[in-house]
Amino acid sequence: MKNLLKTAVVGLALLSSGAVFASNMGFKLVKPVSAAAVGKTGSNWVSIPYFNNFTIASTVFADIPSCLQVSHYRTATDTYEDFTNSFGDPDFTVAKGEALLVKVSATGNWTIVGSHDNSFGVPLAVAPVGKTGSNWISLPYHTNKATVSTLFAEIPSALQVSHYLTASDTYEDFTNSFGDPAFAITIGEGLLVKVSATSSSWVPAHY
Repeated sequence: MKNLLKTAVVGLALLSSGAVFASNMGFKLVKPVSAAAVGKTGSNWVSIPYFNNFTIASTVFADIPSCLQVSHYRTATDTYEDFTNSFGDPDFTVAKGEALLVKVSATGNWTIVGSHDNSFGVPLAVAPVGKTGSNWISLPYHTNKATVSTLFAEIPSALQVSHYLTASDTYEDFTNSFGDPAFAITIGEGLLVKVSATSSSWVPAHY
């Protein structure tokens, strides 16, 4: 949870292990984003606060140092929608609770500012016929989950929770099966969630 700064209405507080804060506090996260290594895509999946200053993809693109691409994943069609600041790119709407894929030309830090919506239910869609059912979600920056196994147990009808390893261009999947890696939850990292039933009632727990 290092590099996470939580800003209250008055004063500043550093978030540390075991710390408890009011849920109406704001966030300022210094998020590392990595450029592509040789032969890799350089895909960084990033969680965005539910209340933020971003409205469309171009506003995110302009905020990220050395940005090459901002994308989101459309669960219904199993396709990416990419914004590269080129003519004709779809300037898609930044949806609350949705993680974004970011690519940069130089490794560095992206400072993300926002706050949380305590009443928002994260939409999770079951896989349509012939589709993977991949939901890329943003977790609250003040999540109370340290490992993926505890998060899996909270998500309604969860089948899988995964994260993307930028350095190796691979997924690490947790399906609650024996031998699955119970990877650590990293603040600011977007997660892939698959479920067996569609819902919009999951309100992620937090401190």
